[in-house]
Amino acid sequence: MARYIDEIARTGTATPLPYHTALGALGRHVAESSPERYQPSNVTWALIEDVIGRVKKIEKRERQVAKAIETITQIGRMSANTNPSRSTISPEAIATGV
Repeated sequence: MARYIDEIARTGTATPLPYHTALGALGRHVAESSPERYQPSNVTWALIEDVIGRVKKIEKRERQVAKAIETITQIGRMSANTNPSRSTISPEAIATGV
């Protein structure tokens, strides 16, 4: 959420997170669901866009997580480059709770 507020404050618009990330997939679910038929949901693998293809389930999930972390890291770097006074927390630190 803070990312969107920062981007709107700086540019007047916000770019949605990619749908292969958990927050991007959940945002798409909320934004694109029909108001008459909307069902609240937690993040599930079914919501997350498949960017990996057909592989074994455990390998697919590991690769999806790695791709999402890579994407969030790139977004964080771009954000840090546009606003160097901000400190950033790495996605790895968030994922591990460190």
